[in-house]
Amino acid sequence: MHLAPRPRGLALATVLPAVVAAVTIGLLVLLGAGGGPVDLPGGLPDAGSATGWALRSAGLWVDLSAALTTGALLVATLLPEPAYVGRARARALSLGRSSAIVWALGTAALVVLEAADTAGVPAHRLTAHLLWTASSNQQGAGLALTLLGACGLVLAAAPQASPRTARLLLVLAVAALVPLAAAGHSASTDDPDLTVSALVVHVVAASLWAGGLAALVVVIRGHRSAAAVVLPRFSVVALGAFTALLGSGIIAALALLDASTTAWTSPYAAVLAVKAALLVGLGFLGHQQRRRALRQVADGRDGAFRRLAATELLLMGAAFGAASALSRTPIPEPGVSAGDHAASVLTPLVPVSLARLVLDWRVDAIVVLVLSVALAAYLHGVRRLVRAGTRWPVTRTVAWTAGLLLALVDLCSGLARYAPALLSAQVTQLLVALLVVPALLALGAPLSLLARHGRAPVRGAGLWAHPLTGSGLVVGLLLLTYRTPLIELSLRSVWVHGLVLALALVCGSILLWPLLGADPAPGEHSAGEHALGLAVVAMCLLVLAVQLRLGDQLLAGSWFIAHAPEGADPVADQRLAGALVAVFAATSLLPMLRLTHRGGDQSRGGQIRTTTRPSRSQAGTAP
Repeated sequence: MHLAPRPRGLALATVLPAVVAAVTIGLLVLLGAGGGPVDLPGGLPDAGSATGWALRSAGLWVDLSAALTTGALLVATLLPEPAYVGRARARALSLGRSSAIVWALGTAALVVLEAADTAGVPAHRLTAHLLWTASSNQQGAGLALTLLGACGLVLAAAPQASPRTARLLLVLAVAALVPLAAAGHSASTDDPDLTVSALVVHVVAASLWAGGLAALVVVIRGHRSAAAVVLPRFSVVALGAFTALLGSGIIAALALLDASTTAWTSPYAAVLAVKAALLVGLGFLGHQQRRRALRQVADGRDGAFRRLAATELLLMGAAFGAASALSRTPIPEPGVSAGDHAASVLTPLVPVSLARLVLDWRVDAIVVLVLSVALAAYLHGVRRLVRAGTRWPVTRTVAWTAGLLLALVDLCSGLARYAPALLSAQVTQLLVALLVVPALLALGAPLSLLARHGRAPVRGAGLWAHPLTGSGLVVGLLLLTYRTPLIELSLRSVWVHGLVLALALVCGSILLWPLLGADPAPGEHSAGEHALGLAVVAMCLLVLAVQLRLGDQLLAGSWFIAHAPEGADPVADQRLAGALVAVFAATSLLPMLRLTHRGGDQSRGGQIRTTTRPSRSQAGTAP
């Protein structure tokens, strides 16, 4: 099937009004909410109004180009595999590369303008020394990472790239968006870590939705066969993005504004209300797209899609303009910035109790998004199997859901809130992510579910299925966490803390995946090998328990003494942590009872097979 000529004029007429709306709304919000350049009192260094307005314009430039780059790469991954859409994928990658060039140029300009604004000199008077000095902060490092990511996309986004390369480029684009989300007001709240996670989800979801829709208008025009396939796929992404935008926006708003009437009646809150109204309108249009436009596209008519897409892009442009201006609008009575992870999640420090561990939640938008996607993907796979007439055990679905819910409790409940200040909470959180959550997820048999849908097995699965591989990784993680400065580094940084927990989940899954037998594990390993792997992990935990329970030196003592909640004794808490580790060590030995009871060697697929060697009967004859 040949690709019809691309009507550039129609595509430009659809996308250009959105850009004009973004610039117009952004300018109006800046003027109305007090986010424009402010003249400083005499004697203070001032970059000038020209640099100030250029800085705000560059911010909007970067936001729009980053969204279009991400959206174009998303469309390239959503296009079907057949060769007849190869030119459409090449068109999407070419659009992504062109917009990445604009993104890189805008980020470079933003680096210079931010440095000039920080140094208090006009941009044309900025020297190399002032540029380096003014950019040597967290915001400058974030912009440098974004610039590096955009330049990488420019070099790698070739029009002839394969679908797998397109997926990798999309991951790189999303990663380059994170530093943009971390800038702005996130560090000016009482809980900056919570705000950053919400804004990361917010920015990524908005870029995928708005940029993807704009890229679709440009890429699939004149290619109805590709549109009939890619639009339903994008509709699922758009629905997820809308949900993520709504949830993360609520979390960020509650974190940025306190409960006072003054804060919620300020110009900043008014702009938030405008953004909320635009999001509601976009949700309605998205519903119309799913209800009407997709059916017409499937019938070979795309008029309704074009009209709704043009209106959606107009509202999205207005929302982007408001969001860009909002990042420069002062927050009413901002909270005190926290300097570390513990201070941000434990403000104020209150005595710990069982009720607080269970009920005092701190919802992390990134965690909620990842777990929601994992649950939705699993349930979608099960639903497809059921529709195809294939039976899937309900117990597996229950196990997978329970594992994700337990992960949510482990990462967002009061346990997560107190983990940076109490060693007992930190140990419990890590070991739940290491041993309990992976066990439930392994019982959900996600690899078997993928295999039912024709997905290829993981490369090198034989090595990962060996019992000693998982035990070695678990022991290595425990030693790295509790016998190096990583423990205190993870307490100081929410990102390092999250990385350690993610590694714990991965290592625990590799340990328990071949043992529980729900998924087919390549290779045949004896019950003795599995028992040895578990024994190594249990021994490591027992040694750690003894050291924490009976040792005379506090682990990360200076940290826990400084950040312990009111009334907490770090020495008693460390002994409690040792007792908890001992409980987990004993629990980790429970699967050995299963191996001993079943006996025999473990066969391919994770099933236990008993020996067939004949035994000598008591009544048998002598040799």
